[in-house]
Amino acid sequence: MEQTKNQPAQAEPLEVRVMTFNIRHGKGLNNKVNLERTSNVIKEANVDIVSLQEVDRYLPRSGFNDQIGRLAKNLKMYWCFSLSVGRGLSQYGNAILSKHPILEHHKIYLPGARERRSLLQATIQMGDNSRPLHVITTHLGVTAGERKQQFPLILEKLSTIKGPAIFMGDLNMDSRDPLLKDMFPAWQKIHLNPPVSTFITGKEIDHIYLNCPVMSAKGWTISSEASDHFPVVAQLPLNMIHYSRYVGLT
Repeated sequence: MEQTKNQPAQAEPLEVRVMTFNIRHGKGLNNKVNLERTSNVIKEANVDIVSLQEVDRYLPRSGFNDQIGRLAKNLKMYWCFSLSVGRGLSQYGNAILSKHPILEHHKIYLPGARERRSLLQATIQMGDNSRPLHVITTHLGVTAGERKQQFPLILEKLSTIKGPAIFMGDLNMDSRDPLLKDMFPAWQKIHLNPPVSTFITGKEIDHIYLNCPVMSAKGWTISSEASDHFPVVAQLPLNMIHYSRYVGLT
């Protein structure tokens, strides 16, 4: 069972705070794996939905822990996981945590030269009277050639989504990349204010996109030594998401 939080659905919130975070299997800048440190970063950010990349399950390098299961238990959140690479019980991939119930989730595999990648989509019930929110996350390849193969598959998948949605993850390219220009105008990037890097090398490669206009959305990073990536957070006023745009869609 992946739904680990036993609470009834709450009334629709006025805002939703989301995060995308490549946790590097909990390995911090001190090169030590400490999942408690990762958990604390997420907890202190007080986010409703988190997309995670580089999540281990039962791998020797991270103490054979089920990292997403532990994080969900510590944070009292629902969760789902998409395998990218696996061997036996050992798994590595992407995950989503949510304070609100996850109605369903599924994944698609993406080709990769060094390793296979995956895209995870979760449908989340934000409140009893609200339309479900779709959350999609991925971790793209490190080479331009890989991303050129992977991104058309992602765009194809995103084009099928009906209803309000958030796409976020470690895309391994900055917003000036020609591939990301294909997201516009259907998907709007949440810009960081002030503009800052999301990766220790000084690049902004972790992104959050919406498929509906949210004029007053805010985006920022959190300074942390829990990974070589910095968590990217966005606060989205749900009353600004034009649900009427999706009337009649399922």
